Amino acid sequence: MNEPAESFAIALTVPAPARPVFERALGALTEAVATFEEGDAWRVTGYARALPEAGKLQTLLLLAASATGIAPPEPKVTPLSPKDWVREAARQRPPIRAGRFFVFGTHDRGLAPVGTLAFEIEAGLAFGTGAHATTKTMLLLLDRFTRRRRFQRPLDLGTGSGILALAMAAALKVPVLATDSDPTALKIARRHGRANGLSPLLRLVESDGFASRELRAAAPFDLMAANLFARPLCALASDMARHAAPGAILLLSGLLTAQAPKVFQRYRAAGFVLLGRHRMGEWATLALQKGGPCKDV
Repeated sequence: MNEPAESFAIALTVPAPARPVFERALGALTEAVATFEEGDAWRVTGYARALPEAGKLQTLLLLAASATGIAPPEPKVTPLSPKDWVREAARQRPPIRAGRFFVFGTHDRGLAPVGTLAFEIEAGLAFGTGAHATTKTMLLLLDRFTRRRRFQRPLDLGTGSGILALAMAAALKVPVLATDSDPTALKIARRHGRANGLSPLLRLVESDGFASRELRAAAPFDLMAANLFARPLCALASDMARHAAPGAILLLSGLLTAQAPKVFQRYRAAGFVLLGRHRMGEWATLALQKGGPCKDV
């Protein structure tokens, strides 16, 4: 039996209020994330089988630093012994139940309860598995809204692992457009589509926001999900409104609770109204509708 390839640990030290943002940012580029308290600060460590591209790591750290108002931390990269730390961490994550949806890794095959919409997601992935609060809340809201209404043109903007697109496709049985600016993320989403028998319903498009002509041509959308960060969500408000059908449901996540009011103000100005704000830990998810009676966050 071959020994696992050398892995790497990428560690950051950040103030306590910034921890959840950097945890999510680092998790987007690594396979598993752990956090440890160190006095007044937190050490956030991502474990990866291969080093992420320096440019992508720097960009995510700059975005996270901007979102939390601190200077970008200097990452410390440490090679690890040839033990599969990534898989060890993955085995400690239990499957996730969110409404009808059940998300599991390869090590939990055969555990899906009868009657659930179950998805197998690569065990190594730290985010987009349903375990993070933002993804789990989005799944719960998708379960709720797809029970109430028959959507025909769903969009998953920034699909990552593809889990939200898989949930839309399984619940609605209609084609789902899923986009991401990262070709690697699209490859992973495509792989998950095949593994879960949903490839025929997934249309994957590389796009930074609404830049793709193919994405714009598919509008208007009646259900839109975007699990990003506060800054890009604010920047996308006008484009979201432009490509949403009247009465469309929009689900926004990746927000710290303190960021939710600012993001909502942008979307209210673009013509959306609040249906609800949903909190899980430090994170908030907004459920919006294009048009209708208005609420405050």
